[in-house]
Amino acid sequence: MKSVFWNNLREDIKVFLYQEFAESPSSKSTLGSHIKLLFVQGFVAVLVYRLGVLLYSFRTPFLFPLKVIYFFIVKLVEVTTSIMLPVTVKAGKGLYVGHFGYTIFNSHCEVGDYCQIGEGVILGSKGLGTEGAPRLGNNVFVGAGAKILGPIKIGDNVVIGANSVVLNDVPDNVVVAGVPARIVRKR
Repeated sequence: MKSVFWNNLREDIKVFLYQEFAESPSSKSTLGSHIKLLFVQGFVAVLVYRLGVLLYSFRTPFLFPLKVIYFFIVKLVEVTTSIMLPVTVKAGKGLYVGHFGYTIFNSHCEVGDYCQIGEGVILGSKGLGTEGAPRLGNNVFVGAGAKILGPIKIGDNVVIGANSVVLNDVPDNVVVAGVPARIVRKR
């Protein structure tokens, strides 16, 4: 589990350095650039999420005090970053949550590799007594304010436009936008 943690975190760092500071993934990053990441709200939320996944992977009662401390750290991160990313979310490597502001991941959603999530995005259930959460494929870009609701599947290489409301499955390699979201272009 530790190797998965380090692999995912390494890819997250590469993506954040590229998105936030335009550092090429092939260039050698410095300690200074890694320290700058600690001031990026999205990175802090993803880092705490990854640490939580690692912590909860160990099944021992001796870690209960650490889990209590982790609970309070998560609540502090949620308040300061407005990003709710529970440890039960299944997120792949290279996750990028770009901005401060009311981004909510349902505790049962799945996010593929190298997904970019904008501010104000909700990945949740439809409510009204329905259950289920979205599953995002790899290389999905979700624009600011988009809502992806219900037990739907978003394919690979999909772009979801800002403020779109996605209520149905989306195939691979398309751009969707609107309320409700419709395919506006094939990629």
